[in-house]
Amino acid sequence: ADLRERVPRKRKPLPPGVGADEVDLAMAARLLSLPARLGAHPRLGGELHLGLGRFGAYVRLDGGADGAEAVTASLSRNLSLFNVTLDEAVALIERKLARPKRPVRDGREQRARPTPKPSRS
Repeated sequence: ADLRERVPRKRKPLPPGVGADEVDLAMAARLLSLPARLGAHPRLGGELHLGLGRFGAYVRLDGGADGAEAVTASLSRNLSLFNVTLDEAVALIERKLARPKRPVRDGREQRARPTPKPSRS
């Protein structure tokens, strides 16, 4: 069997502002290594990961063993994807946790359907 059949294909989006012709082997290897572990959150204890998704670069704090909810924060435009430090990632997550949560809509109230007009016959 061919090796290409055994190894699953990995695809990653390119960071904003990077064209396909600008990607060399080293950059491709770095992109395929994502999501990368940054370390443990000093206060909350969960693992921090750096990733690149459909909507850009992000930092994710895993929920941990206590069943806490995972938190994801987008990287600001002034932070470079591969130069994010643990302290910067912690600050992004802390900022995200400090914001009040948006209320969740469980469902919209259904409006009464208009009664159909009688047909003219």
